[in-house]
Amino acid sequence: MYIHTFIDPSLPSLLHPPTWAATAQFHAEYNPQEDEYVHHRLTQAFETSELIRFAKKTEEVLICAGDFNCIPTDFAYRMVKFYAGLVDTYTDSPCKTPGSCGETNQTPANSYTNVKTLITNPSGNRIDYIFYQASSTHKVKTKLCDQPWPQRVPQRDFSFSDHEAVRAIITITPVKDEDATENITELQAQTDALLEGAAVCEQGLKKVACNRRLYLTLAGLVLGLELAYLAVLSLDLSLGALMGLSVLSMAGMLLLAYLLHMGTVFSHLEYSGVQAARLAIKCHLEKLTERNAQVEQERKHSSSFIK
Repeated sequence: MYIHTFIDPSLPSLLHPPTWAATAQFHAEYNPQEDEYVHHRLTQAFETSELIRFAKKTEEVLICAGDFNCIPTDFAYRMVKFYAGLVDTYTDSPCKTPGSCGETNQTPANSYTNVKTLITNPSGNRIDYIFYQASSTHKVKTKLCDQPWPQRVPQRDFSFSDHEAVRAIITITPVKDEDATENITELQAQTDALLEGAAVCEQGLKKVACNRRLYLTLAGLVLGLELAYLAVLSLDLSLGALMGLSVLSMAGMLLLAYLLHMGTVFSHLEYSGVQAARLAIKCHLEKLTERNAQVEQERKHSSSFIK
């Protein structure tokens, strides 16, 4: 079990690169019906978007690729695409892999795919992406986005990976004048992504609080059993019984330590991380609401001026 902690010790701004290249991997979804890590993935998507928005300079081109562990209809995808302002090279590309919708995981031709998953999802999922963001000085366009590797390793009966490789060929051309004005549709897409993220955070906080109560309740039960063990020691028991109870007591102490750690330290870190994301999203929603109203007012003013 892993809690994502966002740390960026590097100083890329000192290099002034013309192009940023970034990789990312979000928390996997192990059970679509009961996703335990939905708020983790939301936090990672939001923090990735924040990094892109605040670290990248306007004159720099950004390329962000990786295993995002979310399909195009997932909230994490919309958060990264709309709030960070990225373009999906697959949807942007006029040329794609023939006979495919871009699926990169659990595909029927992959040797690592569990055949049981093909019953409900025969084509697989598209969860690996190459995104880009143009700059104020350079225009970016996708020429091709495909899966260049063969289905099997040459001379072998297995695939290169459980994920399919993704390739994107893009062109970067300088522009003299780039229209950087925001429109109401773009702002609304960002607002919708943040609203959905805020709702996921609210549910995540409730889930973390529920899990915390569960861990502490189980810890109390284990502690009660340990106290009962101390009372049993005063009884006249055989050596074998005492040794067996001692082993169980040691296992109980380890379990108690684990439950207390999960119910205190781990739950606190998880709750704080999700709460920080929720408050940051709330702050940005307020700014976007003001910006939405401002753009709408400018649009109405322009329309009335034309008339």
